[in-house]
Amino acid sequence: MGNDVAYGGNDKSVFIIRKGSKIVHIGEIDVRDTTYVSGKANSLALELGVQNIKVDVIGIGAGVHDQLNNMKAGRYEVTPINVAEKAFDSEKFLNRRAEYYDGLRQRFFDHDISIPADEELEEELATIKYRFNSRGQMRIEEKDEMKKRLGRSPDKADALMLAFATQKDTAWELPYQTEERIIPGSREDLSGFAMQRKERWPWDS
Repeated sequence: MGNDVAYGGNDKSVFIIRKGSKIVHIGEIDVRDTTYVSGKANSLALELGVQNIKVDVIGIGAGVHDQLNNMKAGRYEVTPINVAEKAFDSEKFLNRRAEYYDGLRQRFFDHDISIPADEELEEELATIKYRFNSRGQMRIEEKDEMKKRLGRSPDKADALMLAFATQKDTAWELPYQTEERIIPGSREDLSGFAMQRKERWPWDS
């Protein structure tokens, strides 16, 4: 499970659960209370057999992480994810946010992800932009920059990214083959991204 915790304003706390490469649950709550958010994450984990909850620990997410650690009782793992940390491959990526999102991009490129129809999620994924700094490192634009264009925080996209993030030196989990594929955009779009390094992500149709 990837859990993106709301910080304020119109942000929402989002829970995205996957089985292998297939997304099986997308849920959100308009709540910023850490006790309520951690309780919801715990309830979903027990109901749907989640093995690992990955929480964005920047800001109030740290409180959700700590409370889940007290609740888990050996029934699942709780993994803190700090996307501002140094990337595992620091020559290519500015930080783990860029590294994790590039891993997610690669899944779409390889058709190794299955997501249900969700207009908000697809819109958020299509909005993501990146650039390369003077050292040649990929940098994903800040969440606030995306929020200005979307009119809301890209909470679902971040929760999806967290669902596939790891603390291993691979930065994201290896693909798990599944028959069902629901991929925004065409294969041609994906190939075009790889060839041209467009300033948009491959799921942008």
